Amino acid sequence: MNYDDVLPYLSKGNFGKYQKKIYILLCLPSILCAFIKLAGVFLLAVPEHRCRLEGENANASFSLSSDIWNASIPFDEKKGKFSQCELINQTTKAIVECDKYIWNTTKTSAVMSFSLVCDRGALRASADSFMMVGVLIGSYVFGDLSVRYWRRPTFMFSLLIQVVFGLLTAISPDFISYTICRMVR
Repeated sequence: MNYDDVLPYLSKGNFGKYQKKIYILLCLPSILCAFIKLAGVFLLAVPEHRCRLEGENANASFSLSSDIWNASIPFDEKKGKFSQCELINQTTKAIVECDKYIWNTTKTSAVMSFSLVCDRGALRASADSFMMVGVLIGSYVFGDLSVRYWRRPTFMFSLLIQVVFGLLTAISPDFISYTICRMVR
């Protein structure tokens, strides 16, 4: 006898109100957890950016006139577009790496807040990797807790942790706290 043979005896032959309620109550948090896991695609999206020119203030417009663009930003032959990580030093005419950026503000993400582009671009992948480390550790810890202290209180506690650290992720002031909060949730 297998599970499908026993199920009609347990549910009195049909999928009743109780089973529907439990199914919906368990699927809703699971769907929200999937959104949390996929949020990195949107939170860590890279908007268009360019180097901030000498003497330009932080809230300058992203667009430049073509003569300033050609004189200040080198063309990357490999990518077939202007560089987003280098600029031409106007006094020495040398190409230098930049550390301050002007963003195209039609889209926003954590990348803008923490400047996760160019030489810091690998940190985006690190943030998602640490989140998956948190999933691994959380699966082990909450699996053990659910065996010791029942499933329901452990499930509710894990949902509370997700809500609290989800809010903390949203207000993280720096990359390290963002990554830690995202790892814990």
